[in-house]
Amino acid sequence: MRRLRFGAVLVLASSGCVFNALGWDEAVTETSSIYQPPQLTDDVLADKHPAFDASRVVQESFGVACTLTLNKTGSITKLDLPGYVGDDAKLEDALYPSYAAALKALGTREVLPSMELLEASLKPFDDGLYAAVELGAEDGSSASLVDKRAMLEAVLAQLVTNAGGSGGGATSEQAYAREGAAQLAAAVKLAGGSPSAPSDVLAQADLLTTAFEAEPLYARPIGFYTWSDPLGRVFRRDRFLQAYVSAPSFGADAAIAHAVQGAGVRADYQRALDLYAGLTDGYFHRPLADLVDLASAPGAFDDLAALQASYAKAHPEVSFTGDPCGARLAMLPPSESPDQRTFRTMFCAAPPPSGTNLLDVLVNLIRAGQVDLTPRAGSGWLSRQMWALQTLLVPESAPERDHLFLTAAYKKKLISTFETIVVENRETHAKQTEISAGFGGSSSETAPIAPVDLYPLLPVEPFPSYYLRTARAYRFVQTLLKSVMGPAFLVQARRLKEDGTRSTTTLDAELEAVIVRSYGFYALAADSIGSDPALSVGEDDGVDLQAARKAARAWLAGWQTDADVARDPRVIVPEFADADAAVVHYWAMVGVRAVPMQAEFVAGYEPKLLTDYACTTGKFVPHTAYLLIGKTLDVAIPMSKAPPTRDELRALCDQKGSADAIAAALVAP
Repeated sequence: MRRLRFGAVLVLASSGCVFNALGWDEAVTETSSIYQPPQLTDDVLADKHPAFDASRVVQESFGVACTLTLNKTGSITKLDLPGYVGDDAKLEDALYPSYAAALKALGTREVLPSMELLEASLKPFDDGLYAAVELGAEDGSSASLVDKRAMLEAVLAQLVTNAGGSGGGATSEQAYAREGAAQLAAAVKLAGGSPSAPSDVLAQADLLTTAFEAEPLYARPIGFYTWSDPLGRVFRRDRFLQAYVSAPSFGADAAIAHAVQGAGVRADYQRALDLYAGLTDGYFHRPLADLVDLASAPGAFDDLAALQASYAKAHPEVSFTGDPCGARLAMLPPSESPDQRTFRTMFCAAPPPSGTNLLDVLVNLIRAGQVDLTPRAGSGWLSRQMWALQTLLVPESAPERDHLFLTAAYKKKLISTFETIVVENRETHAKQTEISAGFGGSSSETAPIAPVDLYPLLPVEPFPSYYLRTARAYRFVQTLLKSVMGPAFLVQARRLKEDGTRSTTTLDAELEAVIVRSYGFYALAADSIGSDPALSVGEDDGVDLQAARKAARAWLAGWQTDADVARDPRVIVPEFADADAAVVHYWAMVGVRAVPMQAEFVAGYEPKLLTDYACTTGKFVPHTAYLLIGKTLDVAIPMSKAPPTRDELRALCDQKGSADAIAAALVAP
C-alpha cells in the first residue's frame, strides 16, 4: 500500500488567469491570485544607467575585412522578437525533433546560439556525468569512496543477526529487525543481487518487491536510467528505498538505523547521503542517519513508544499520525528541489484546480517575488542550476540590467527559456527528485567598397548572469565529487553516453572544460553588451577569463557540428501526483522551434567607435537572427498509465507532429 507524507500546507483560494508563455495564452480558472505576476511590459529607458568606463574596450569584426575597436560600457542593447515576415511565416508552427534539425531547416538564415541550444549541448554531459557517478557509487568502481551495494548488504547482514541469528539483538528488537531485513533484502533483490536471509524474510521481501513493481510511477526507470540494465537496477532499488511504497514501520526504521551502527557502515551511509544531497539537493524527508544514536542506545527497543517520542521531539517535521503532508523516514530519501518545495507547500492538502499548468505557476510565483531560488544552506547542484535560471524571469535584478533593454515580447521568450531548461535539468535528476503529491477534498587587408553598418554583434544570447551561475554550479559539482567520491574518481571515471558507450575523455577533463567554457560564455556575453565580467574573490578563484574566452570562441566556431547539439533533446519527467484526480502532472520538452529576434542599440546609447581598420563605417542599424528554443508542455496523464520513457515520448512526437496532438495523445486514457 502506498504511503505518502509531505510537508507544511498553505491553502490558497480565489480565481484568476495564468499566462502561458508557451501557448502563448491559456486560461486557468479557480486559481490563486498569488499566481499573478507583474504584467510583462517593455523596459523603461529612464531606469537604465550604464556607467561609461574608458578603460574597457572590445574588438569586433564585421564581415571579413572590417575590425573595429569599440567601447560598449555606455551602450544599451535592445532585444525584441519582431515576429515572422513573409515566407518565414511558415516557420511559426514548425516543430523540429532536434536543434540540428531546426538548423538544417533554416538553411542560410543566421542563427544566434540561444541559451536553450547551449543547454542542449550540456544535457548529454550532465546525464552522462550523473550516470557515471551512479555506477561508481553503486560498487565503488572508478576509485569511488561510495559503495552503496556493499553498505546495504552489510546492513542486511546485521539485521539478520539482530533478528535472531548468532549474537542476535534484544528480544524486543527482533521482530522489527526481521521487518527491516525484509526491506533491505527487497532492495538488494531489486538491484540484481541475491540477498542472504532466512526464508521467511525472503518471502516477505518478495511481497515487497511485487507491491513496489506494481507502482510504475515509482518503479519504472526513466531518463538516462534506461540506458543500461545496471542503471535501471539502481533506479528501482533507490526508488524503493525512498519509501514511496510499502514504507516500513517506525520500529523497522529504528532497527535498520541500529544495524547501520552495528555493521560499522555509518560513515559510508552518510557519505552516500551527502552525495545525493550535493548532486541533486538536500532532504525534506528524513534519512535514517537521524535515528542511529537513539536506536543504538541500550534498551532502546524496550519502550518503542518512548523511542518514537524522543525522535519526534527532535524532528517535529516527521509525521507519525498519518498526516500526508508531513515528512517521512527513508533509508535513501528523495531530494527536495525548489519546485517540489513550492508545490508541496501549496498543493499537498488541496491539489491544483483542473487545467492548472504547474510550469506557469512556478514561473509566475518567481516573477511575483513569492518564490526565491537563491541557494540555501545545503542546496545542491539542481538548486544552483535553477538559481542560474532565475535571472531570466527577473532580469531587472541582474547586474547587466543597465545594458539591456528588453521588450515584453522578449521577456515572454525568456519565460519559455526558463521552462525549457528547467524541464531538461529536472529530467537529469529524475530518480532523486521528489514526486510531490496532493491529497484533499478535491581578416583581409582589402577594405569593403560599401560602408559597414553597425549593430550589436552577439556571440551568444547575451545574459551573462545565467552563464556565470551555470559555471559556478558546475564548479560546485566538481568540488562535491572530489570530496565525496574521492579525488581519484574524476580522474578514472568517464561519462556514459545514450548509446551505451563511454567518453574517451575522463570526467575530470570534461568537467573542467565545461566549467571553463561556461565562464567563457559569461565573459563573451558581458563583453558584447558592455557589462563588466567581474569575478568574485573566493567563489571564482583561479578562473582565467582570457583562457575561458578562447575556449568559448573555439566551441562557438564549430557548434553546428557538435555531436551533443545533434542529440535528441526531447524528454519527459513526472512532477506532481494528484491522487484525487488520479492524474500525474508531467513536464515535457517535445521539440525545437525557431523564432526571429532583433537586436539594436538604443538611440543615444550607442557604443563609442574608437578605431577602425580598413573600414568605412555606416549607420547603427537593427539586426535580425534566429533563436532555436524549446517547446514544453505540462500534461496531466492518468495515474494508471506507466511513466513514458524518452524513447516512447520521442516516437509519439514523431508520430503526432504538433504540440497539441502530442499533448492529447499523452493524456488519453
